[in-house]
Amino acid sequence: MKNYFKNIFSKDCSWIEYLSFGISLFMLIVSIAYLTINPGELKIEDYSRTFAFIMFLIGSLIGIISFFVRFKYINDYAPLVSVAFYSVGCGRQLYLACYPLADLMTGVNWFGGNLGIYLTFLILFLIGTITEIVVLFLPGNKK
Repeated sequence: MKNYFKNIFSKDCSWIEYLSFGISLFMLIVSIAYLTINPGELKIEDYSRTFAFIMFLIGSLIGIISFFVRFKYINDYAPLVSVAFYSVGCGRQLYLACYPLADLMTGVNWFGGNLGIYLTFLILFLIGTITEIVVLFLPGNKK
């Protein structure tokens, strides 16, 4: 067991894998904060907030697991799968931010919700998603 963890944090990992792991941890922390902070209730019956959280949670867990599991196909395709989950979650978060944005643009508080919190989390999720997409196209230290 000691040798297993020694191999994980040794020179076997490239800096790209560490960066991808860091992004996955960032997305996990932000998604947990997203679930715990109440942005105000929307007046529509929609479970998109839970769906977005689940997408970010699954994507970040895939990224974290791929860092600790050393199989060729998992390490090659897991960042792509996690980006797919992040993208679906970002789309859902953008959908949720449209309701408070419509209230702001019309000047009528019809849908409710806190636009600042929705946009803050949208920006944080977009930063993590775009950074993970950039990491996918970086030249790695392939062995």
